[in-house]
Amino acid sequence: MVPLFLLTADVLMFNEKEFIMFNKNYNITVLLCLSLILLSFTSYKAKAEEDGSSIKLTLSGGPMGGGASMALAAFMKAFLAEYPKATLDLMPGNGTANPIRVSKGQVNIAHAQASLLAASQKGTEPYKETCPNLRSLFKINDDCRLLLFVRDDAPIASLESIAANKQAIRFSPATRGSTNDMFSRWTLDEYGIDYNKMKEWGGEVTYISFDAMVDAMKDNQLDMVGWNGPGCPAFLRQIMLNKDVRFLPVGEKEIENLKTRGLHASVIKAGEFEGLPKEDVPCVADVTEIICSADLPDDVAYKIVEIWTKYSKDIALANPGYGSYDPEISCKGTALPLHPGAEKYYREAGWLK
Repeated sequence: MVPLFLLTADVLMFNEKEFIMFNKNYNITVLLCLSLILLSFTSYKAKAEEDGSSIKLTLSGGPMGGGASMALAAFMKAFLAEYPKATLDLMPGNGTANPIRVSKGQVNIAHAQASLLAASQKGTEPYKETCPNLRSLFKINDDCRLLLFVRDDAPIASLESIAANKQAIRFSPATRGSTNDMFSRWTLDEYGIDYNKMKEWGGEVTYISFDAMVDAMKDNQLDMVGWNGPGCPAFLRQIMLNKDVRFLPVGEKEIENLKTRGLHASVIKAGEFEGLPKEDVPCVADVTEIICSADLPDDVAYKIVEIWTKYSKDIALANPGYGSYDPEISCKGTALPLHPGAEKYYREAGWLK
């Protein structure tokens, strides 16, 4: 009798004559055992799909402890509640580098800003080459504003005055290469200010964590901060416990120029942050998208969007700025084409026609 462990698919490839011989020479019990093995394999495969044991994903947000990473961590918790055997890892990242990392297969899922995604497809600043193989799962539909703020006791009146007076300021855009950094560079450049000039004028540019930023502002070691994101970040609330701050407006002409980079006009509303600012402050903003590789299996992309939609309120608790996710809107007008798995989910749910 042929050993059971040799009864593979190639054993079953025989003609009619061979089948008769097989039937004469081997006990029907073998065929029954074979059927049970095949059924067990099918059952195991179905179970793997149900519990997520075949799913392995690496996700990348922003700096650990930042809003994007906190939102992705909340999503991971929700995903594991539905697929407990899945393997999910969260890596630190930033909105500028994430498209490159996804394109190269270093991470599977990441957050990024629409203007940078558009640049990644053209190979324009800050990218030296195109980032192919990218797809969007959805947009958050948030208003990721660039907040340029100073200590209220710092002698800084405006962006124009910094340039005109060649003021020595100590500035931090948090982490190098982040959207805080990139959008701050773009905006300051509109006023003829760049990081090298800041240093020439006696100031400095410091890359530090948000926790260190809070201490530096409290101890008057930092004058100005650039931050991009939705809502009011936790670190800004901590700063405001010890220091009053002022938000610097971006001018109409500068906003129009920044639109060519994919940013759009927005506003910091009067009283929005613990009673500040005292009046509306114009600024620039972008929209967050959750992106993936075009190679991500359709069923996995489908599951990701389905779970994000189901648990969107829980994810918003981790990062209130992500509370603007609305499946009816978030599946339309993305900077990248929708992944087919995501598109299938939205069509079946009736949000895409």
